[in-house]
Amino acid sequence: MFHVGDPTMLHPLNDPKGLHSSPIIVPVSESQFRIKSSTIPVMRIRLLAGIILVAACVLIYGQTRAYDFVHFDDPEHVSENRHLQLGLSAEGIRSAFSNTYVGNRAPITWLTYHVDYILYGYDPAGYHLSNVAFHTANSLLLFALLLYMTGAFWPAFLTALLFAVHPLHVESVAWISERKDVVCAFFWLCTVWAYAWYTRKPMVYRYNTVVICLVLALLSKPMAVTLPCVLLLLDVWPLNRYAAPLVSRENSKMALRLMAEKIPLFGAVIIISALTFTTQESTGAVSSTEGLPLFWRLANSVAGYAAYLKSSIWPVDLLPYYPHPGDSLYLPAVAIWAVLLLSITAVFLWQINKRPWLAVGWLWFLGTLVPVIGIVQVGGQAYADRYTYIPHIGLFMAVVWGIHGLVQSRPALARGSIAAALIASTVFSVMAWHQTALWRNTETLFQYTLEKSPGSPVAHTALASYYKEQGDNAAALFHVDTILKDSPLHRIALTLKGILHFEAGEYESAAAANRKALTQYPDKLQFHTNLGNALAALGKMNEAEAAYIEALKIDPNHPETLSNLSVILIQNKQFEAARETLVRSLKGNPNNAATNTNLAVVELSLGNKAAAIDLCQRALELDPEFDQARRLLSYIASQEEN
Repeated sequence: MFHVGDPTMLHPLNDPKGLHSSPIIVPVSESQFRIKSSTIPVMRIRLLAGIILVAACVLIYGQTRAYDFVHFDDPEHVSENRHLQLGLSAEGIRSAFSNTYVGNRAPITWLTYHVDYILYGYDPAGYHLSNVAFHTANSLLLFALLLYMTGAFWPAFLTALLFAVHPLHVESVAWISERKDVVCAFFWLCTVWAYAWYTRKPMVYRYNTVVICLVLALLSKPMAVTLPCVLLLLDVWPLNRYAAPLVSRENSKMALRLMAEKIPLFGAVIIISALTFTTQESTGAVSSTEGLPLFWRLANSVAGYAAYLKSSIWPVDLLPYYPHPGDSLYLPAVAIWAVLLLSITAVFLWQINKRPWLAVGWLWFLGTLVPVIGIVQVGGQAYADRYTYIPHIGLFMAVVWGIHGLVQSRPALARGSIAAALIASTVFSVMAWHQTALWRNTETLFQYTLEKSPGSPVAHTALASYYKEQGDNAAALFHVDTILKDSPLHRIALTLKGILHFEAGEYESAAAANRKALTQYPDKLQFHTNLGNALAALGKMNEAEAAYIEALKIDPNHPETLSNLSVILIQNKQFEAARETLVRSLKGNPNNAATNTNLAVVELSLGNKAAAIDLCQRALELDPEFDQARRLLSYIASQEEN
């Protein structure tokens, strides 16, 4: 087995002039760390390590197979996402690449949802198990990759184990909507593996493999924009593409060559970054500098790094949403943390010749958080647990290899290190299991959130949506009104208020809520459509039609609005216009039983009895309990008898 720093690990291409005259640290026996290969073959040890990683992932996250969707992006991403019904057809693939959900562009991740829909429909169990499968694969891939690059079994295994069981990763695995983390990490690790493979024998087809894997990672989650920079770090260690000492004229030339080598990778990053920023800005997800000045963004970034470090050591009171503090941060504390972060960075850089894993792992951690640390503020959160999923790899590498190097120089610390590793992994596993249990459903997760963060509008909004779905309108209205007391123009709360009044038959109140919302959000289609629904229920058909037409100016192909407008057209006996409207609606949502039935009514009115029967049968295939379609078929049959 290779040891960290063992010069025999260097491929000749990585040390072209033989300048690595001595190992980075003096290698010593790892007998304190490993079971002797004479007792158990190496492959069996590695297989056992893999089984442990799989068992840890399954024991912690297997419970999610019984969990529900949560009203926290899951409806938009999956449970109410009609695009999934297109499957892997040409239209479905085109939809995944052209649509943005919740202000994100991640087509590869969306395609995994399409596959899940084919397999499971809208059963949340399958989506949860897919997340668990990706996380398990990532843990195994990380272990194998680190072993491939370093040859150091125990550090590779412990790093992968920490990655597998750390509670900060629960959000990325237990939350269906955060599938993009686990998918992106999978292709991220594939990219690193392909790159390590390429550096051993640089060839065009190997480099092309790196590019393909990088593009897949970027299309899974744009956070992968930092990956080429990570590859530059890995050139230092463990790929050892520089000669010792690191600071030399020869290495300056090597650095330029290695940067030039990655120009195609940075080109892909620039393109994806531009598309992502444009998408998020167009959906209103990016905060303006006027709303949140740069100084406070930088201050929150420092506070974010501090929060991630503290939670990495002791992950308690973890929440799905941490509100941004704005300009209320305590600046002396921010200054102290800034000095501490800079000091750690300086010390690790000072040690880069002797202990390169410290600087490489630490800079991996700091650098991969840059896109989400809040300098470009997307969303209203200060930071999020899920953002540590990939950055933690670097942090764990720095910690584990740091301890490994210390034990190599002081073998007496071996047993204590093993005990500490066992205790840490056990404690983190138990904490992760309990944290995962909070994601059972919306009520469990967000009642807990309100206990820890009273008044959280995100928690109240999620609970309002949940209770609405459960038919408990009183509870839903309580949470909506609680939000509106502090934020009278809260967009989602106003939307829910209008819908709740409508479902309660309080159509005047529903119309009033939507009119109030439109004074602040005149470009939001849903308020126009909901206003039209309320006016139609009040019998004000001309006003309802005008509201629907305003909505369609925003999105001419919105299926719900088109379908509702068709009802008015049918009542006005404008059958040709109604047919055209319903056909457009079905193009966007072909699996809506009510829309198919309405089109059947139109076809029957236009004398197309066979088409009407086919549409009714289609509606009943989609929803066997849909009475309107059944009654229309009965009516057609009775007319034929007469």
